[in-house]
Amino acid sequence: MKQIVQAALVLACAVLVLAPFGPAPAASWEAADFRPPGSGYHDLEATGRLLEQWCAAGGEWCVSLDLGRSRGGREVPAILFGAPGDVPLDERPTLFLVGGLDGVSFSGSEAVLRVAHSLLLGAGPQLAGVAFVAVPWGAPDGLSAAFEGRRMHGRDDLGRDADGDGVQGEDPPDDVDGDGRVLEMLVEDPAGPWVLAADGRLPLPVREGDGPRYRLVPEGRDDDGDGRFNEDDGSGVRIDSVFPIGWRPGVEGGALPLEGSATRRLADEVLARPTAGVIVMQGNHGLLARPGGIPPDGICGGDDALTSDADAPLFDRLARAFAAHTRRAQTSAPPLHVANGGERPGTFVDWCYAVPGVVAVELAPWGQPLSDPEGLGPQRPAATDRGDDLGPADEPLWSGPPLPPRERAWARWLDEERGGIGFVPWHEVELGPGPRALVGGWEPRTFRNPPEEDLPAALAGIDALVRDWGRWVSRVELRIEEDERDGEQVHIVARVANPGAFPTGLSTDGLWTAAGGRGAERGARRGARRGGARGPGLAVRLVLPVGARLLAGDERQVLPPLAGGSVSAPLEWLLLAPEGSTFTLEVVRGRRAPVTKELRP
Repeated sequence: MKQIVQAALVLACAVLVLAPFGPAPAASWEAADFRPPGSGYHDLEATGRLLEQWCAAGGEWCVSLDLGRSRGGREVPAILFGAPGDVPLDERPTLFLVGGLDGVSFSGSEAVLRVAHSLLLGAGPQLAGVAFVAVPWGAPDGLSAAFEGRRMHGRDDLGRDADGDGVQGEDPPDDVDGDGRVLEMLVEDPAGPWVLAADGRLPLPVREGDGPRYRLVPEGRDDDGDGRFNEDDGSGVRIDSVFPIGWRPGVEGGALPLEGSATRRLADEVLARPTAGVIVMQGNHGLLARPGGIPPDGICGGDDALTSDADAPLFDRLARAFAAHTRRAQTSAPPLHVANGGERPGTFVDWCYAVPGVVAVELAPWGQPLSDPEGLGPQRPAATDRGDDLGPADEPLWSGPPLPPRERAWARWLDEERGGIGFVPWHEVELGPGPRALVGGWEPRTFRNPPEEDLPAALAGIDALVRDWGRWVSRVELRIEEDERDGEQVHIVARVANPGAFPTGLSTDGLWTAAGGRGAERGARRGARRGGARGPGLAVRLVLPVGARLLAGDERQVLPPLAGGSVSAPLEWLLLAPEGSTFTLEVVRGRRAPVTKELRP
């Protein structure tokens, strides 16, 4: 008896020692210590530490992803997480949350952190079938430079000879006026594309007869004496300009699409997973924007799918949900080039929509546009119109054009909510022989990213939108309506249902097979094994047991995409099969895990 008691005590001690190192049980999720991000902005190092702490608390339901390092040697922190449930994370419909891929919007990085933390704290059983990938610092080189105020063009640290003179980084930005900041510089040029607006502050595209005209460049001198200013700072490409759809070579887009191993790994991750949606959080337009970085007349061959309105109702629904949760005035989702006020070639959003064929949007936490019938609404109500064309009530200082509505909204925000603090007036600087130059512009954390005190309001409600999206993703269910046997004759009737709110296919589904990279290859092999159909349809397959013979119906049938909440027409099979035979029905959709049911009539 004594030996039995001793053995029991040893076993109990072993359980106590080993239990903490096993997989976290589902019940422990509620008690997990997911430390909050805290107030203010987090740099790359602090973000990485926070993700590590969350993974330590979340066990098997929150794990790190290896997205490699940037060309500046910085790690790209990322996690995969989801509420505990029966389906492994790798097999669930997955939403990607990517912050600051433009290399400038570290407010987007903060938005991803806050949303991920909110989901970790309260994903709940409704989201137990969905997984999330959070990549807060999608472009760590550019974001680090912007965060530290070193540069604001968002490019990575490739080390490119941008001006083609055989030397890298010989003409970087400089603090010309010695105020400790590198802002913007207007260099007078008769052929320049910019002119100062009538309020003397915001540069606007030049119109016929406007003047004086300028080139807009970062503050600095012509260090290499080639007549250009700050054209070669030794930096490389802008990550959100290097994706193949709508891509254009150049300083921002690079020499080849998908330059950089970390960029390719992000694309591979989207292709390799059952991706259901992508939200890129960046920009200062304050909107939820749909794909379309290039306007219709600028689309290159094969990219015209991005100009289609076939999926517009789905994007508009997301825009209305975004407006409702964040108290913004937006009723529809404008394309990227409209929201950003100009072309955006080679964006991740366009690539995700056109290639893997998923719902992809750009969401700008920060922004101050005016409300208008097109849905380009404000983050907060605009100030009362004074009836003039200026932001402030001052008399015009320049002979330039009046401020357009959006720029006027920014000017009023600066004057009425910031008391004019946040903008450095243009002032002349001495550059030696050469053209006249003015230095000034927006201070850091005003125009492109909100001041810290405005950050909570800018991020409020975005987590609720992501929760909605997680509940709305399309799902596939097999519903057996008849499963009967009469001797050796078997009759099967089934339907396929989509209980989700989103459709099972987009107008761009199927284009993903044209993409290169390891993720595409894995996805293609996986789709081939599952017998899936190219395009947005659903492939339904009846796997026959040995000795069975099909009398009526097709072994493999392809259904059109199912709208949210809809059910397919009945699918019917008549067979001869021995007693005790087991049939398998399988529904395959793209790269999602197949839905199967075994039948034993």
